[in-house]
Amino acid sequence: MGWLDYEENKINTALTLFTKSISLATKAETFFARSQCYLKLNDHEKAKADLQQALLRDKNNTEY
Repeated sequence: MGWLDYEENKINTALTLFTKSISLATKAETFFARSQCYLKLNDHEKAKADLQQALLRDKNNTEY
């Protein structure tokens, strides 16, 4: 659902959904997804922090 909201430019809704998802399971993909929301909101520091978390959890993924 988060990506659907993101694609529909409902960034704050997507951000909320990704944050809830992270609270349930800290997956690299979800940190990456939330970082994209932060980038859209021009919050580069939070985006960077989430990208770093994604890399910590999935070091072999070159998409991050």
